[in-house]
Amino acid sequence: MKKVFQILSVVLMSAFSVSAMAADAADVLSKLKSRIAPDKRTAIFDVKSTTAGKQVTVTGTVGFQEQKDAISKELADNGFTNVQNKVNVLYNAVPEGKKWALVKLSVASMRCEGKHAGEMATQGIMGQPVRVLDCTSDWYRVQTPDNYISYVPESSLFCKTEAQMKDWRAAKRYIVNTYCTRLVTEPAGDETVTDLVMGNILEYKAENGEWIQLATPDGRLAGQDVSENQSPVYGCDTTGATALLRSVASLPQSLCGAGGLNL
Repeated sequence: MKKVFQILSVVLMSAFSVSAMAADAADVLSKLKSRIAPDKRTAIFDVKSTTAGKQVTVTGTVGFQEQKDAISKELADNGFTNVQNKVNVLYNAVPEGKKWALVKLSVASMRCEGKHAGEMATQGIMGQPVRVLDCTSDWYRVQTPDNYISYVPESSLFCKTEAQMKDWRAAKRYIVNTYCTRLVTEPAGDETVTDLVMGNILEYKAENGEWIQLATPDGRLAGQDVSENQSPVYGCDTTGATALLRSVASLPQSLCGAGGLNL
């Protein structure tokens, strides 16, 4: 009877030990998540652990390899030596030519779900770079420069490789600083290539007098007036109306094909 009791005690203690190990592993992962992925709007960290004997298996999905590596390190640092890390990394599955993208519309809707009826998460504007986390459907799951994660229609983006993004960042670019304008096909032309809003980013290609040639993120070439009028950029007329008039009077008027001065 005493021997049976001892065996039963060992079995119960073993079961308790496995249960405690599972709880400890889950607790370690929970604390790790609160530290490196506290906001589900800015990080993907959906993982869980299971325990069989002394082995801990971690499954689920994260956004980047650094997060998966952090799971292995955190468990090892807490004494778990037999760990199988089977976590799926979204970014690793994205093809090389689609790991980055630029928003190619003047304004693009970014939603919480991959459908037009989904709640609006934020908005992207032309030239805004995003990292692509999932491109397995018509709605790409992306991360903005301020880390917000959302879904964007594939038709709103132009994908680039790492090398192409490096070239784009090194290129001369223009930022739209008026509330609303447009790109036209040629100087004095009236055919609109695309509308533009403040903050849109376009790549500089060439300049001809009062016109500059710019390229949209998807490579469409267009021309635009250097300025829509002779007024200073908002907030730059800091020395008074007299100084402003003198500045405008010094311009070569033969090259000023845009609008007049607004006081």
